[in-house]
Amino acid sequence: MGGDHPSLITRRSALASFGGIAVSSNTFDYWKGPHDKAIIALGPGIIPYLIKQVKAGDFWFNVRLALITHVDIANGKYDSEQANSKLWVEWWESANK
Repeated sequence: MGGDHPSLITRRSALASFGGIAVSSNTFDYWKGPHDKAIIALGPGIIPYLIKQVKAGDFWFNVRLALITHVDIANGKYDSEQANSKLWVEWWESANK
């Protein structure tokens, strides 16, 4: 790590304290800690809040929505977290008409 940029070292430290995950392309890997398990344990009652966050652009809540609802929003055809966010909002709006 001797030649690493200071901000990279800071990010690594933050990730290490966030459950020991150094780098992962699977967003599910980042939601295995106790805080996220507590949010997921809230169950379906938290979905309106999560959708609100997704609408505001926080695509990190896609994983929580998937874990709570057990819905594969992209039907196995993953494109991007932003695309999945759009699908979650459409799913919510169609279910709540």
